[in-house]
Amino acid sequence: AARAERRGAPFRAVVLLCPARPGWARQLPGAFERPLTTPALIGAGAQDAVVGNGDELATLFARPERRTHAEGHRPLPAADAAAYADSVARFLDWHGRADE
Repeated sequence: AARAERRGAPFRAVVLLCPARPGWARQLPGAFERPLTTPALIGAGAQDAVVGNGDELATLFARPERRTHAEGHRPLPAADAAAYADSVARFLDWHGRADE
């Protein structure tokens, strides 16, 4: 959205945990005519009855990476939080490096 409005620096990557489809997709529909190319990691619980599993949000990105755990509405699964957090950290490390 910021890129479409030519404001701020573009994000190198985004991590969205337990996300619902954001309001800005409806507020700025022109910014989402094409899928966003920003690398995105979307994490959700397969049993999340609050915001769903992130499928709707994933449609806003060209090639989103997905992390799913078997629990409900929680950003990290209780059963394996450390491994899940490590996968998020690896994603950020890979996509967050400055171009050299």
